[in-house]
Amino acid sequence: MQALCATATAAAPAGCDNIECGNCHGLVHRALEAMHGDEESQACGTVSKMFPPREYPVFENGMAFRYLREYAPLHLPQVMAGLLAAYRGLTACGRRPRTVLDIGSGPATVALALQMLIGDGTIADSLAVDCVEPSSEFCDMIEKARSVLPPEPVALNAPLMMTMEQYLEAKYVCEADWVVMANVLSPLAAGSAP
Repeated sequence: MQALCATATAAAPAGCDNIECGNCHGLVHRALEAMHGDEESQACGTVSKMFPPREYPVFENGMAFRYLREYAPLHLPQVMAGLLAAYRGLTACGRRPRTVLDIGSGPATVALALQMLIGDGTIADSLAVDCVEPSSEFCDMIEKARSVLPPEPVALNAPLMMTMEQYLEAKYVCEADWVVMANVLSPLAAGSAP
């Protein structure tokens, strides 16, 4: 499995087995380590059967840490590719997004992917990301990541702990000119959205 590691654009902590893959930015690596906090697991690990067929886990009671360790390294490159294609499509139409709403953000996957794309120069821009996430574990992780990530070029705002349905019913709405729903589409397709 190709997992998260750091490029020369920012210094990465020593001891990561994945530093050589060049798939990550040092700031993102540090954000992932901060998200793990006191957990004794590595930032990357072997994928297990976390997602049983036709079910989608509730990311509490340690499940968010399992997701971060096992699935985030697989999803980040996929999300990066999707975001890059979408960003190029938006800018080709003359639109330049400034604010992103990430619905079902997990461990701020979209913000981390944008950090990598901007950090390595693939995208020359700065963005602000608002995360809507129902898991308290993921929201805690996002706060930890915010403590180590700089406000530029990707500003990761405080997460909104709520479901998509709660967000749609709420009076508070984030100003966003780009809405991203990455992995949240899997549970919607299975009919088991949180």
